[in-house]
Amino acid sequence: MNPYIIIPVIVAANFLPVPFILLFLRPVEDFLRRWPFWANLMDHIFEHTRTKTQKRIERWESLALILFVAVPLPVTGAWTGSLAAYLFALDFKKSLFFIFVGVCIAAAVVTTAVMAGITWFL
Repeated sequence: MNPYIIIPVIVAANFLPVPFILLFLRPVEDFLRRWPFWANLMDHIFEHTRTKTQKRIERWESLALILFVAVPLPVTGAWTGSLAAYLFALDFKKSLFFIFVGVCIAAAVVTTAVMAGITWFL
C-alpha cells in the first residue's frame, strides 16, 4: 500500500467524527440530565474531573490534549480526546486543531513503527 495515499485517508477517517462528537455531547448531556440518577452521576464526574486537574489543564491545555491524542495506546486517541475537551470545557476551534495535530503525530508514530517492522502485540 502506498503510504502517501493511506496516511491522509487514515488521518481523515480518524478525525472525521471529532467535530460531531464535540457538538453532540452537549445535547446528550442535556437529555440525560432529565433524570436525577444521570444528573447526579454527571455532576460527580464533572466536579471530580475539573477539581482534580483543572489548574494543570488550563496551564497545559494544548500540549496535554495533543499528547493525549498522539499516544497510540488503548483509551487514548481522537475520540477520547474529544470527550476530554468537552469535560474540561475547552474552546471548540482550539480543540479541533489540537486533536488534529495529535492525530497527525499518532499517524506518524504508528506508520514509522510499522515501516520499521516493530511488532508490539505478537
